[in-house]
Amino acid sequence: MKIVFIIWNTGRSGGTRVIFELATRLREKGFTVNTVALSGNHDWFRTQIPVKYVGMPTIVGKLHNAFHIKQINFDAVLLDGISRRLRIGFRPDFVRALADNIPETDATIATWYPTALAAWFGGKGRLCYLMQDFPQLVYEVDGRYGLRMFDASLRLPFYFIVNSTYTRDLVLERQANAKIRIGCVGIDHSVFHPRNATMIDAAGKKVAMGIVRGTTFKGDKIMLEALNIANKKMPMHAILIGNKKSLNKAFRMVKPEFDYTQCSNIDDNMLARLYSSSDVFVFTSYVEGFG
Repeated sequence: MKIVFIIWNTGRSGGTRVIFELATRLREKGFTVNTVALSGNHDWFRTQIPVKYVGMPTIVGKLHNAFHIKQINFDAVLLDGISRRLRIGFRPDFVRALADNIPETDATIATWYPTALAAWFGGKGRLCYLMQDFPQLVYEVDGRYGLRMFDASLRLPFYFIVNSTYTRDLVLERQANAKIRIGCVGIDHSVFHPRNATMIDAAGKKVAMGIVRGTTFKGDKIMLEALNIANKKMPMHAILIGNKKSLNKAFRMVKPEFDYTQCSNIDDNMLARLYSSSDVFVFTSYVEGFG
């Protein structure tokens, strides 16, 4: 059986991790699994699943082809970035490009609302929708136009695979008779398991770990405020995971009054060791598809 996952961006995120984990498990069970992606770079996730990046029919793309520039879909990344900054939301050219590049398959699995539209227009095989998202995320990324298209995507007659009762209910609120199942979020237990690890010299202090993502609903500001309050009662050392841009944004909102170590672009093994070396993990999202 052939299965194709349609991915908007393969950059590092929890949702993308779930997609690759599920694709990997299906491949291990003997299915032929492929992915088609608009943009991104999946080097952070070690996978044998082939990823086809869609080229956009733009002048930039033609220049790339003419001069044989090897760069992962720079034009799509650039245009998508502009669209996100302007919060335009729905991007029909990108949806069309994805739809036109879906190969013949027994099942097409969409993974984000624009890919649901691409899968619908492509019409290849059984149409499924791995739905992990929620209105607050869509609005922060794509504004009110994106929110309308997200709502529309949940009304299409897909077979839905969701990651929680919360995301299930988001679908059922829009179509009460939807075909839907709660699935696994996909964790590699050979990597993420308790272990003895001391990764940070905290000078005898307790260690708290948190992930800074740069979006409002993740609660970065609340996390830093909480750590400042706790540090006054019990001095601690924090491990803050996140890219430099997200960390700087958080620090402008709240100045850390505790010792901390910043970690960016770490692999899964290091991430797992940091979890195990911490005394407490701080999670402050206001809302998640699967917390």
